[in-house]
Amino acid sequence: MRLSKLTSLAASAAIALAASSALAGTFYSTEASFVAAIQPSPYIENFSSFTFGSPLNGTQTTYVAPGGNGFGWTAAATGGLYSNSSALSTNLAQDPLTINFTSGNVTALGGNFTNTDISGAIIPGTVTIVTSDGGTQTVTNPTAASFLGYTSTVPIVSVTITSAGATNNWPQVDHFYSARGAVPEPASIGVAAMGLGLIAARRRRA
Repeated sequence: MRLSKLTSLAASAAIALAASSALAGTFYSTEASFVAAIQPSPYIENFSSFTFGSPLNGTQTTYVAPGGNGFGWTAAATGGLYSNSSALSTNLAQDPLTINFTSGNVTALGGNFTNTDISGAIIPGTVTIVTSDGGTQTVTNPTAASFLGYTSTVPIVSVTITSAGATNNWPQVDHFYSARGAVPEPASIGVAAMGLGLIAARRRRA
């Protein structure tokens, strides 16, 4: 069963979706429930120095995060990366944003995942999170206050964020956690991947 509405997500602190895969972990729809399920001292990247178009203006296809507390990662997007105000996005509409964890010790991640318009404003749409160990969750019409967290029983190599909607839109991540899960999670939970329709006309920010 998949809960497709953000309001439905908020009704349960931890969301487990049944599927055929024996991999994948547990999704959390509130920051409080996620924090309770991870070890202390995560690395939280708030992109506090980012402004619209700076330091990423669409010409860079990778970005190495400063890292902290023993965690590190690199972001990538085929069509380029773009800075929104205190957030990381892509330069090309509907271009997947991938974060590769380079420290090898991440078993939990979380953040504010949203859709934006060409100017960086949050707009309606869907955001899908896919982790390297098989976790998948789609959120409809997330807001700046929305949160999605995930814990796994195995190291997470990467997470990919994609956006979709009726108009051109860009995936965005803010308040991004890299962490270790506090306790082992049941390994019997999996999630079914969803196909996303491709929008033919895609626009670039730069």
